[in-house]
Amino acid sequence: MYFFELISYFLLLNFIHSLPVQNSTNGDVSACLKAFYKAAYRGEYNCTESFDFFQVVPAFQQAGFTSHKSCFLEVAKEECSIAQYNLLSTKYQDFLNVLTTVPPSVTPCSDSYFKYNALKCGPMMDELSHRTIDINSVAAKINDTKILEMIELCDKIEACISPVCYSSENQRKSLQEISNGVKLRNTEFAVCISKIERQSPDLSEYTCLDGIDFNTDDRKMQIELYTVKKVCAKRIMKDFCGERAVENFENDVETCLKNLMKLYKTATQWGPGAGFHGGPGGFHGGPGGFRGPGGWNNGPGGRGRVGGSNGGGFLRHLWVHGFMGSWVRGFMG
Repeated sequence: MYFFELISYFLLLNFIHSLPVQNSTNGDVSACLKAFYKAAYRGEYNCTESFDFFQVVPAFQQAGFTSHKSCFLEVAKEECSIAQYNLLSTKYQDFLNVLTTVPPSVTPCSDSYFKYNALKCGPMMDELSHRTIDINSVAAKINDTKILEMIELCDKIEACISPVCYSSENQRKSLQEISNGVKLRNTEFAVCISKIERQSPDLSEYTCLDGIDFNTDDRKMQIELYTVKKVCAKRIMKDFCGERAVENFENDVETCLKNLMKLYKTATQWGPGAGFHGGPGGFHGGPGGFRGPGGWNNGPGGRGRVGGSNGGGFLRHLWVHGFMGSWVRGFMG
């Protein structure tokens, strides 16, 4: 059962894909500012270490960008187009006024102030995408450093995009779901699921399962396990992992189901077989699939990892690295 890893992947993909792409027009330095924030966040230039260019208080922001003008332009000269660098170097104070002067409340969200300041959040989301890939290899355990760092990062991004014009309601909701999915990894519930999956014990004595495999890869059966067979699943988890694993069972199952249903709904939209990695019409295999006979990238069908037999998988590694990377690059530039 891989849905703990997949939940975070799917939600992050959905969130990143929904973010607007900033297009530079004449006099618009979005592309340059985006490149600057990316370089500053990653510490690629020594001069950026002496000031927090991600300040949110306009007065501090104005003072910092003024005193560190040479640093900003040093980075811009390397990271930006000649045209945008020339514009910034000759109109620097005008740029700062736009960046740091809070407009009247009636100002539309398309105003450059909002557009420029929202770009500060981009590098954090880029980091979140990479960390989401990393936690796939993290065994479920309480207070794992990587998980705690991701939870902290989610909180930082949530604060960054909280101003109304910095993001849409759907984007903020998606981030909250990502955060909930990551926090679910840091629970006894998740540790127990991982333990049962890893040990694959004989559960034949639990007749309440009615033939359902607790470690099933079938999405529909996973949903049934935590709805129709929820009482049975709770009993099994309590027996194998103790009372702590089910202390917050209802809330944990609700979070799990909410995200699993999103995953299932999206997967089924790809055609028969409900698959990304196999089955007729699946993303990565099967007749008419993305990589199957008659598909976009003609080739043999694959076998799904999270879905029915011979299909329905979500393509746990390659699809995430390739397609999530493309979507992130589409936003981050």
